[in-house]
Amino acid sequence: MSRMTQAFLNPVGMRTFLLQLLPKNHYLVESKVTNIIWAEHFRAAMEYGDLRLNINGKSVHAGDVILNTALLIGNDALKLMAIIDGQCEINAFVRGKNRAWMADIIENDKSGVFRAGNGWEDVVGLLRESDEGTVFMSYTVTDSIDGKVFSDWFHSTIEERGLDADSGEVTNALQDEWEELSADKRWELCEAWADEHAAQGYEISPERWTEEDFHFGSGWNASMVVDVLEEKKKALFEQADMLVET
Repeated sequence: MSRMTQAFLNPVGMRTFLLQLLPKNHYLVESKVTNIIWAEHFRAAMEYGDLRLNINGKSVHAGDVILNTALLIGNDALKLMAIIDGQCEINAFVRGKNRAWMADIIENDKSGVFRAGNGWEDVVGLLRESDEGTVFMSYTVTDSIDGKVFSDWFHSTIEERGLDADSGEVTNALQDEWEELSADKRWELCEAWADEHAAQGYEISPERWTEEDFHFGSGWNASMVVDVLEEKKKALFEQADMLVET
């Protein structure tokens, strides 16, 4: 996805103008490497760093630009990968009725996004096990859906019962109470969490593919950034023409 975004932005040819979007203290501003090497460093900063671009007075997260570009021009496989990349850690989910639809996208991928031998076969197997029950995503360094629901249940229970949130005794008692809940009850709470968050963009569904207003962050994509760069380029040329005339 980052290379596709890079192709849009053309950092080799547009380095001068992209520099104007970078924070003044960013290491790429003072970099003296060739344009080709700089372009690769710029791509890496967008994909792996916490780079924010200053665009028309707005701070735009570069990672969101990558994801939104995939949503803009990608096929179904690339769109799904962008959504998984952007929302796995916040436990986005697919409903039972759409599990086969998601499995089809992964299995029918001809572009190599879901590479064989990387565990996607297991994901497809899980999705095809049933057309009932929600499948939640998670990320290894953040909460699973069970952990997320426990946190919500814990704090709502504290509030409902008027308990002392700072009491270790209360915390231990509620943790024990949670452990005693049946698996069915916990899953019921997970499904309720999904109902609550579906309208907030957590649900992955066929309808999302037709929602033109769905986006990550402030909605900026590479095409929009290119428009800004072209304006900067045009302004520079106009300024040069004025200097020649005078």
